[in-house]
Amino acid sequence: MFPVKNHLSANELHAVWDNAIYTYHTSIKKPFTSDSYSSFLEIANDLMKSFSFTKDEIETIDFKKFRDESYEIATSAYEGIKEGDVLPDSYVSKFSEIAKKRAALAGYRLAYIIELIFGSKR
Repeated sequence: MFPVKNHLSANELHAVWDNAIYTYHTSIKKPFTSDSYSSFLEIANDLMKSFSFTKDEIETIDFKKFRDESYEIATSAYEGIKEGDVLPDSYVSKFSEIAKKRAALAGYRLAYIIELIFGSKR
């Protein structure tokens, strides 16, 4: 755990990234409703239109590759900050697109893996 000062409900660096650097920081209330699913669809559509990936990037189950990609990003994610710091706006600006791109790619890869396991409806 790498603690940072509370910023939009995140108090450690991993949570900052989990919230895609705050773009989607609003918690959707449970139990989910049709409005909740509309919110999910809006987020998914936003991510899908914001990034494009090659077939090779998506259609893989090479979990070592996933780890190595994340490790490469993580090596620079800690530069210039110390435990307990307030994250500067420049950090959020620098990494928000990377975090959103990783979330979008993860979604595509998850869909691919689900199709491998259960088959495709296409």
